[in-house]
Amino acid sequence: MMKKKPLDRLAIGDVLHSMDRFFQNTFDHMQTSRHIVLEQFEAKDAYLIEAELPGVKLSHIELDCWNEYITIRVTGGTRFNQSERTVRLPFIVHADDMSAALTDGILTITISMKKSRVQINGEEVT
Repeated sequence: MMKKKPLDRLAIGDVLHSMDRFFQNTFDHMQTSRHIVLEQFEAKDAYLIEAELPGVKLSHIELDCWNEYITIRVTGGTRFNQSERTVRLPFIVHADDMSAALTDGILTITISMKKSRVQINGEEVT
């Protein structure tokens, strides 16, 4: 018959210490960075995205677009630290069709959805 060993207190202490560090680091990170909250909606001739960025300076915001994705990135400063949020749109977007403005902590991205006629060049066939 095998003799039961008492639990090793040092091993359990190490596990508890590791768990404490894990949860402390997780909650510390949550306090120093913040998820970018946003709303998307369609207006008459535009698609709008409004992102809440209170206390963030314009110089700390980067806006990238690629195909149907727009990425809002906060590169420093306030509680957002190094936050970013990527949004997938229901269409491909080009930077020429976008404008953005930061007013009272709200970043408003406007994407034009106006249809435009394309000029066709060539010769008339007779």
